Amino acid sequence: IKLTEKGYFIYSYKIQIYHSSLRQFWRIDPLSDQCRELTEKYISGLSYVNYNVLVTDWDSSNVQEIVMPCMFEDLYRMYMGENLQPENGEIPAQIYERIMTTYFSVTKEQIREICGYHAATDSYPYEMIVSRPYPPFGEVVDVTENPDGTLTLFVDGVWPDYDSDCAFTNIITVRPFGDGTFRYLSNSIQKKERNIPIVY
Repeated sequence: IKLTEKGYFIYSYKIQIYHSSLRQFWRIDPLSDQCRELTEKYISGLSYVNYNVLVTDWDSSNVQEIVMPCMFEDLYRMYMGENLQPENGEIPAQIYERIMTTYFSVTKEQIREICGYHAATDSYPYEMIVSRPYPPFGEVVDVTENPDGTLTLFVDGVWPDYDSDCAFTNIITVRPFGDGTFRYLSNSIQKKERNIPIVY
């Protein structure tokens, strides 16, 4: 049993329940309404273990290095509000390129080179995410509103299965758009209580 300074109550069963997580947890001290809303909009859809968006330092100068086909499924869910259901293992180029170029400062040409564009069918292959057990998740704990209209989010990586509510800290800059969408502009991550996950 552990009660953290941030207000997480983390515990494990003496005899582990079949198919259960390593740890169970409750947030006793809730996030502020603002941080909870920011977490839900900008962070909750992203993975620390399936691609490099959150676990690599990047900005506009090297954003193409963190773009991976497997991230599209999560971005689609964030953009459309529903799960991706590809037809015959293919995703139409129009929706694929619109979503990827909305969330990241990359061109259609870069996406086509990186993500395996099929010119004959004007589509992209669907690359399923393979789940990894006991992943961490992020929560916004502070925010700075910048003069240029961007937001700098301070995000703690919470990893209850390893008894940590601040395994690492991200600083993520996003640019909100008037239509409710937004773009990730940069990320930096710093190790705190746990090693930063490695994406294979």
